[in-house]
Amino acid sequence: PRRPPRRVSLWIWDDFEWAMIEGAVNDDLEPTISISLVDTFGHAHEVHAILDTGFNGELALPPDLIEQTGLEAMGVRIAEMGDGRSVTLAVFAGRVSWDDAVRSVLVLSGAAPLIGMSLLRDHRLYIDVSPGGTVTVDAEHERSTQE
Repeated sequence: PRRPPRRVSLWIWDDFEWAMIEGAVNDDLEPTISISLVDTFGHAHEVHAILDTGFNGELALPPDLIEQTGLEAMGVRIAEMGDGRSVTLAVFAGRVSWDDAVRSVLVLSGAAPLIGMSLLRDHRLYIDVSPGGTVTVDAEHERSTQE
């Protein structure tokens, strides 16, 4: 079983429109952060997810969490896995709190919560790769447009 991050924080400096999400590297050396998934009733659910740089989608969630939050089914998509296999995955419409705003995302049904590179687009990712190491997602694009 995967362990949740040891520390999670969110800082927002409104003067600079700068946001940073911090998480931790787990014992399996996987970078993790928490993300708020917004269900169909507008309630937020904290999800501990692995940042997967090999996943080019936005978000993958286990079927039980998708069902619990009532995400709307959008169809299926063929995905190529890291080992080269092609699999058919269900696709759902979801909403997450990201960069201090609620944003629509495509959610794939998968085994574990994963955050992909499409959600990280225009952000900087820093990882101290050691158990308990710091993971930082920096919304640098917002800050640099203000300077």
